[in-house]
Amino acid sequence: MATLNDQLRRRQLILDRLHLAQRTQGWAARKAKVSRSMVCHVIAGRKKHVGVQHILALVCNMTYHELWED
Repeated sequence: MATLNDQLRRRQLILDRLHLAQRTQGWAARKAKVSRSMVCHVIAGRKKHVGVQHILALVCNMTYHELWED
């Protein structure tokens, strides 16, 4: 399980990369066909959703395993 610092670092990385790609959490939610709150929960590490995780990994230009290694 990831430490709190790792989770916060991953959360900030995802939010920064979304901003750089000029994408929003709403955009990720529409692509994954889920609610925006589900995207928020996945980014915060409270829930897991493979579709959302894959879309966020693509936006971050990382592989699924690099981003969600825990």
